[in-house]
Amino acid sequence: MNQKLGHQVLPDFLQEIAKDRAIQPRGWGITANYFELGLYDEQVSRFLAVFPKTQIKILKAGIRNTTEETQHQRPFGEIFSISS
Repeated sequence: MNQKLGHQVLPDFLQEIAKDRAIQPRGWGITANYFELGLYDEQVSRFLAVFPKTQIKILKAGIRNTTEETQHQRPFGEIFSISS
């Protein structure tokens, strides 16, 4: 996203993550939150603590690949084990 917005980013993404995590204070509009936004378990767990699974739908973006194996989309629950 930073690159899309025209911000200068490091060519090595791991270095970019380290640079982003070193910025204090952290938060929306201050840092890119690359690492934190990848922690889906924490985000999903907050919803599961409030809403029953039947009221939550998690959409998974497919990876673009032309092989038959990757075109088959499995339900989220089959890919990631979510305990209630």
